[in-house]
Amino acid sequence: MLKLPSREIPMVQFRRELPEYLAGGKPCFIEVDARAAGVVNLEYMAGIEENVVLARISGRRSEKMDDPAQQVRAEHAGTMAAIRGRFAVLHDACIIAWRCNILSDGAPIACDRDTFLALAEVRVPEIAAAIADLERECILAGELVKEDQDATVKN
Repeated sequence: MLKLPSREIPMVQFRRELPEYLAGGKPCFIEVDARAAGVVNLEYMAGIEENVVLARISGRRSEKMDDPAQQVRAEHAGTMAAIRGRFAVLHDACIIAWRCNILSDGAPIACDRDTFLALAEVRVPEIAAAIADLERECILAGELVKEDQDATVKN
């Protein structure tokens, strides 16, 4: 296997204000330091490709089920696994560090991978929007780097 040198990937600094009730009535936020996503981040691309393969395998398995209810449940579980996998790739390949002051059962949540994935699944619209915005900003940063690289190659 080749061990090519890797380039420094630009950092995305992301912050969103969240509803105060999530922090016990205090101003609430989530902040993330992340790398750009997309074709400029090989780890991200490899993770996304693997996630697509796993989703297709799950889909093929559910197609072979005879019971329609069981098939629908399996398809739904596969879709949820693919979504979770997408955010796992975002965390693993892009997120350097993250901070927030959201409380769970009165205590600050841990800012780790498992908690990030749990936040990506909660049904709080503002949290879902913040995580989707983070993903979008990382992808946009990658597209901007790609455009700069393409312009440099043309010159």
